[in-house]
Formats: sequence, structure tokens, C-alpha cells
Amino acid sequence: MGILTAMNSAVGGLGAQSFALENISGNIANSSTTGFKRKDTSFGDLVRANTTNASRVTSGGVTARSRSTITLDGDVQGSKVDTHMAINGTGFFCVSADPLDGSLGARYTRAGDFEQYYDSRNGQTYLRNGSGYSLMGQTIDPTTGKPVGDKTVITIDKTSQSAKATEKITYKLNLPTEPSTTSKALVYPSASVAAIAGGTVPKSELTTFMDNSIAGGSRTIYDAQGTPSIVQLRWVKLTESSTGRSEWGLFYRTDENPTNPTDPAWQQIKTTAAQDATSTPASALASGAFFFDDKGIQQDDTSSINLGTITIEGKDFSGITMDLAATEFADKNGQATTNQLTQDGYATGEFEGVSIDDNSGVMSYNYSNGQTVKKWGIPIVAFNGASYLKAEDGGAYTETIQSGGPIDINGAISSSALEASNVDISEEFTKLIVSQQAFSANSKVITTANQMMTDILQIIR
Repeated sequence: MGILTAMNSAVGGLGAQSFALENISGNIANSSTTGFKRKDTSFGDLVRANTTNASRVTSGGVTARSRSTITLDGDVQGSKVDTHMAINGTGFFCVSADPLDGSLGARYTRAGDFEQYYDSRNGQTYLRNGSGYSLMGQTIDPTTGKPVGDKTVITIDKTSQSAKATEKITYKLNLPTEPSTTSKALVYPSASVAAIAGGTVPKSELTTFMDNSIAGGSRTIYDAQGTPSIVQLRWVKLTESSTGRSEWGLFYRTDENPTNPTDPAWQQIKTTAAQDATSTPASALASGAFFFDDKGIQQDDTSSINLGTITIEGKDFSGITMDLAATEFADKNGQATTNQLTQDGYATGEFEGVSIDDNSGVMSYNYSNGQTVKKWGIPIVAFNGASYLKAEDGGAYTETIQSGGPIDINGAISSSALEASNVDISEEFTKLIVSQQAFSANSKVITTANQMMTDILQIIR
């Protein structure tokens, strides 16, 4: 009977609008939940009966189902927590529901509110978000700097970093064609050259040396125990020919306050270049000088100078090489311009925290000695059917047959940021009003159908 069918359709409409109200209320409740993806409602009609007479097909009932918005991003907002992350565009973080229970399998989330969490069960520190999921990653190969191996739960090792002895010094600079020395002399006084020709500056020659040399910079180096010493460098221009060819010597300070007149104060850093006795003028230093042509170009390869054993204030350092590249161009100040003076050693460092690189998604440990060490790569995965992922508590998802398996992608991460919910409150209120009116209208249909049934019963009486 048409009246009963209409009543059933209205009841179905009440159920459909109630279902829509559930989604709306859930969306509004989670409007401030990090990474939350709202659930929209799709309605579909139900045909009551099949007939070949198109004019007799009724509009039928209605059914409602949820429509996922997993692929719709929320706004990315800044955060003051270094370990908070947001994915820009497609992708999900890989997480574990329980690091100690691998049987639960991997889950996937957009909620990047990860913070350090100490697990008393095993004494490990994890990165866990507000819903209790622990971030997974890949270890970094220290040689290549690239993530390798299977995904595993990230653990934060807060032990101190051991000291590392200096093994290499990198030195890049420009020397002036006319050094501005205290003595104002262009080259080292010829009467004093013999005193330093062997590569050592004794205390007796210290004043002359300082007056006729220019500073080359300084750098702290370390031994295997992390004990620091400062290497101070000075350059001396020794000869310059009429054709423009020049000779320079590089010295490091070995003792700030020598005791005896013959004790060394500065020592030469020697290259493999041999003394050139045929040039005019002849080379001043016995060996190991730096030579430049008339265009200011260094003539010898000094990319790997073996420093042997150097002594600074009575402490010996060995096993150090220097990668040095220099030019000799005019400088208005007449001083050496250092472009790079670095070394690879460091003292013991205390763990200070972690940092995450936006471009590579690599997590590094930061130490009090200024070192930053790459430790974990943060993988981002995508799904061919992301809308068919199964929702779990806490904004996480598990894969289904319809979603397909996870695919590693080069996702973009913003560190110190969070993805907000993609819920639009004003839109939800609009849908709420529409749903309320539709519910009321369906109620009115039931009331009308009931009145019509009552009228029929009264006719029978």
C-alpha cells in the first residue's frame, strides 16, 4: 500500500539523517584534533520495486554512508616543539601501536604531534604522538647519509658523544699581493731570512717575524680525549721576482712564551714543493714553501699536506692532514682573507635534543659540542586507494584490500609544525541545519501518513 511505503521511506529518511548527524557531531567534536579527517555523508536512493512502466517507478527510500576525506589536507600551523611534524601534500607517517608488540602491525597517521616518551618497560625513549602511536623510521648509513634497512620504531639514544681527534684541516684563503705588515716591507728582510730558512722561528727572531708577517687565522683542534689546543697561523712573503712569481711561507705557533733565545716560537708547515735555486731571486726557505705565478695562481698541489707531528704548547698532535688552496690577488687591506678554516675533530658532547630537516625528512641528534649527527630517516608512504583505509582510534589507519599496500614516496615534511583538522565549523553547522530540516520533514511525512491511515479507518467505521 502506498501510504505504508511512504511511511517506511520516511522512517528510512529519519535513519539516514540520524546517520548524517552522527558524522556532523563527530566532525565538530574533532575540529581541534591534530590531523583529523572529517567524515562526510553520502545519500543514495533505494528503488522499492522493478517495473517496466517507468511512470509507475516511485522515488523509493534512502540510505546513507560515510564518505572519507583522508586525501583532503588540513592547514599546516607552526609549533614550538621541535619534534612536531606535518606532511605537506600526499602521504602518511608510519607508526606502531606498541613498540613491544610487533604483532599489531604498522599503522598510518597524519597526526604528527610526536614528542619524546620514556617507556619504563624497557628503558627506551620513543617519539609518541598524543594518541599513543610511536613513530617509525629507517636508520641512516653514516657513510652515505641515506636511510637504509626496514622500517622500525625510532628510539632516541641520549648518551654522550665520544670525542674525536682532529684528522683533517681544510684551509681556503687569498693572500694579498702586497702584505700590510708592521714593518711596511713587501718581503721579509734579507738579513733575517737565514734565521727562519730552516723552517723554525726561534725566540730571538720573534719580533722580526711578527713585524714582517700577517695573520692567517686560528682554529681549535682536538686530541683523542677531546682536549683542545689552538692552532694560530701566520704567513710570510719571502720573495717576489720581477716577473711576478712569489714565494710564501706558512707557520704555526708552537710556543707563546719560549724560555731560551733558541727555543722555537713558530714552526713552518711544509708542502712537498722543493727549493728552487734557479729562480731569480732563489727560494728563501729550505723547502716546503708556497709558490704563486704572476697571475696569482698557486703552482703546487697542496690538497693533502701531511703535517706530521705538530707541537702546541708542549702537546703533540699527529695524524693530521691539511687541505689547503690559496690564491694571491690584490687586497686593499693587505691582509689574508680566509674563506674557510675548518677541522673535523671535536670534544665530548652531551645530548641536547633532536632536529628534523624539512627537505630530506632526516632526524639528527644535536650535541653540546656543536656536532649534529644524522640518525633516522622519516619515511612517508602513500596508498593507491587511500580513501579505503580502515580508520582506527586516534587518527590512525590500517591498510585494507581496497586501499592496497603502502608505497614509499618522497613526501615533504614541515618540522615544528602540525596539520590541523580539515573540519570547517561553518560548513558543519550548515549541514547540521539541513539535516535537522530534513529530519523534521521526514517526521512530518510519518505524521501525514498516520493521519491518512486514520481517515481510512474512519471510513470503514
